[in-house]
This record gives sequence, C-alpha cells and structure tokens, in this order.
Amino acid sequence: MFKNILSGTEGVDVYGIFSLVVFFVFFSIMIVWIIKVKKPYLNKMSLLPLDDTETLKQNQTELE
Repeated sequence: MFKNILSGTEGVDVYGIFSLVVFFVFFSIMIVWIIKVKKPYLNKMSLLPLDDTETLKQNQTELE
C-alpha cells in the first residue's frame, strides 16, 4: 500500500538519501562530542536534577 503511494511521488529517492545523510551526520557529531566531553562536565550535568541549591537561591531572591 505505501509502496504505491510513494511511487507516485517524484523525487522520493532524494528524501531517503537526505534522511540517511542527516541520520549519519547527527550520530557522527554525537559520537565525537561524547569522546571529547570532559568528565567533570558530565558529572555536573548528571547531578543537576538532584541539586536544589540553584532553586533555593532563586526562591530566596524572589522572596526578598
């Protein structure tokens, strides 16, 4: 069914190639970023959802 719908669209092969290139580029950039990112930054970001100090500081300044 989908083959018949897509076969009527001209240039549908370009969409496939474009999506494959975007997929490959995105994950290549992510792999390079993962390799180059510093360990302290990852530790800080991993603890961020559990850290209430920023929220407490913001609430205190709003109350003043």
